[in-house]
Amino acid sequence: MTPPFKAVIACAALLIPLSSQADQDALHEYDVSIAGIGIGDASLDFTQSSNSYAATLLGGFRFLFWTGNAEARSEGVRSETGLLPLAYRSRFKSPSRVFSTEIDFEGNAAARSDWNTEPPLDPEEFGERWPITKADLVGAKDPIASFIIPANSGAEACSRSVKVFSGVVRFDVKLTAGEAEPDGVTPCIGAYQPVSGHRVESDEVDRLRDAGLTLSVFEIAPGLWAPDRLGFKTSLGTLALERRRD
Repeated sequence: MTPPFKAVIACAALLIPLSSQADQDALHEYDVSIAGIGIGDASLDFTQSSNSYAATLLGGFRFLFWTGNAEARSEGVRSETGLLPLAYRSRFKSPSRVFSTEIDFEGNAAARSDWNTEPPLDPEEFGERWPITKADLVGAKDPIASFIIPANSGAEACSRSVKVFSGVVRFDVKLTAGEAEPDGVTPCIGAYQPVSGHRVESDEVDRLRDAGLTLSVFEIAPGLWAPDRLGFKTSLGTLALERRRD
């Protein structure tokens, strides 16, 4: 069985905090749980200077027979329309295998991507997958930059579709806003729409497409929104990441 935390890595990278001031660091911590049971945590650090940014995720987990750690980093520039990534790197290490991803961007699309495992997966493990085309990559960002959303309100942040490329799969998440909560957090419903790169037959993809994901956003800087909580169903229960409060 695929370790459940592997599915978190792309989504955990959505939780990068961002400051509206130059030359500042921001650090947020999140708890990771499955079926309500704590299995790990993550720390997310963001640094920006002038119009550039660098965001780093470090996380670890332990659940039943699975253990591992992960790191992801997105670097790029800021614009009026959000973050424009230039490079994305991620690495997931379990006792039996290391997964690494590299994506380089040019303009509005990924120009190069490389995904490796050590030891390598055999063809049966990787499975038959829907091919990714150049057209699929236009407008798609890495899992970090996709979910740092410029908006005037939580409702506006949750009223859009985001295009995500993990280096392995391309998918869209169509967000719909719920009723804003008193603490400034706005809940959203995310409809998962696979595009390409997924296995032709996959229970996990079917589950995501049918159940979607839950997301709540908070304003981390004026006019800038990021995930406060993220959850989606797995075969073992809901896998969730939730921001710790002071």
